[in-house]
Amino acid sequence: MSAAEETPSAQRRLRVAYVYRHFNHSGSLPAVFLARAEWLSRHEDVTAFTSAASRDETAAPLRFETVEPIMVGTDRFRYAAECASFAFRATRRLKRLRSHFDVIHVDGFSATVADLVTVHAVRRAEIDHYFEHVEPTARLRRRLTPLLRPQTGTVIGIENRLYRQPFPLCLPMSRRIAEDLRRHFGVPDDLIDVIPYGLDLQAFRFDPEARLRERASMGTPPDRLAVLFVGDDFERKGLDQAICALARTARDAELWIAGGGDPERYRALAGSLGVTERTRFLGRVPNDRLAGIYSAADVFVLPSRQDAWGQPVVEAMAAGRPVVVSPFSGSEEAVDSGVTGFVLEAGDACTQMAALLDGPLAQREVREATGARATEAVEQFDRGVVFPRLRAAHHRAAELRRARVAGH
Repeated sequence: MSAAEETPSAQRRLRVAYVYRHFNHSGSLPAVFLARAEWLSRHEDVTAFTSAASRDETAAPLRFETVEPIMVGTDRFRYAAECASFAFRATRRLKRLRSHFDVIHVDGFSATVADLVTVHAVRRAEIDHYFEHVEPTARLRRRLTPLLRPQTGTVIGIENRLYRQPFPLCLPMSRRIAEDLRRHFGVPDDLIDVIPYGLDLQAFRFDPEARLRERASMGTPPDRLAVLFVGDDFERKGLDQAICALARTARDAELWIAGGGDPERYRALAGSLGVTERTRFLGRVPNDRLAGIYSAADVFVLPSRQDAWGQPVVEAMAAGRPVVVSPFSGSEEAVDSGVTGFVLEAGDACTQMAALLDGPLAQREVREATGARATEAVEQFDRGVVFPRLRAAHHRAAELRRARVAGH
C-alpha cells in the first residue's frame, strides 16, 4: 500500500495548526471549534491558535499558540478591529512557523493563509441574499455596506486573500455555501468537500422525564402545543414571524424563545398582537438544559431571513421534534419537506406557519411520526460520522500541500 493509499490511522500523526480566536462555549461557532480541536488532538498533533483571553480549560492533549487581537468589543468598529487584528497577527505567526506544521487549518476568516478552511459562510453571498430578499430597494446602502459595517469589509478582504489560487481545500457547511464558493471565487469542485459541523446527537435525544420537568416548571399543560424558537439574533432569525404565527393560529399554543437577543421589541409585538401571556422569553439557555427543552416542546420553528446553518434545527430533529424552517435557514438542506419537517416557501412565513400549526402539526400522530423520521434522518450529522471525515480532509490537505511543494 502506498502512502497516498493509507488510511489516516495508518499514517504518521499530522502536525496541525488550527486557527480560531475563541476556544470556549460562548457561542455555537466557538463551541464547534473547541469540540473539533479536542477530538482531532487525540489523533493528530494539534496546536490551536487562539486568544488566551477567550480560552477555556481542556483535558485534551492540545498545544496552544496565543494570538491576541489589538482590542475586543461588540460595537461595529471595535469588533471589526478585533477580527482584522487577530487575522493579521495569526497570519504573521503562521508564516513564521510554517515549517513546523503539515497543515494549516483556518476556521472562518481567522487568517489569510491556509491549506484547509472551514467555511461558515461567504460574505459576498450573504450581502447579495440580504439585499435581494430582505431589503431589495436599499440600493445605496448595499453599495455602502463595507463602509457602514466595517466588519463586513474586513471579512471580504480576508476572503479575497484566502480563496485564490492555489486554492485551499474548502470545507463548507452546506451545499449552498459550496455553490457560493464556486460562484464568487471560482473554487473548483475537487477542492470543495461539504462537511457539516458534527453534533453529539445523543445529548439531544428525546427525554420523557425532561419533558415533564420542563413543562411543569413553565406551567404548560400537557395538552397545550408548545412551539420552540432558538437563536440569538432575533431579527435575522425571524422571531417576529414566529410571534405573528402564534397570534394567527387557532390552536391553544404558546411560544418558547431561547436566545440572548434583546426581547423588548418582541415583547411589544406580542403585546400588540394579544399573545403576551403565551410568549415565554427564556433568555440564553445552557446546553444541558436546552436539550431538555427540545424534548418538552412539540414543534420547532426557525423562520430565518438569512442563516448560513441554523444548528438548532438539527438538534431539534435529533430530539424527535418536527421542524418548520424557512428556505433561508441554511439547515433546510437537512429537512425533507413533508417527511422529516416542513420547509416554508419564500414569502409570507407567518401565514404559512400558522397554517401548519392549525393543519398537520395540530395532530399528535403527525408530529410523532414526523419527529421519528427526523431523528433517523439526522444520523449523518453525528460526530461519530462527521469527525472521521474531518480528519481525512486534513490528510488530504497535507497531501495537496506536499504535491504543491514538490511541484515547485
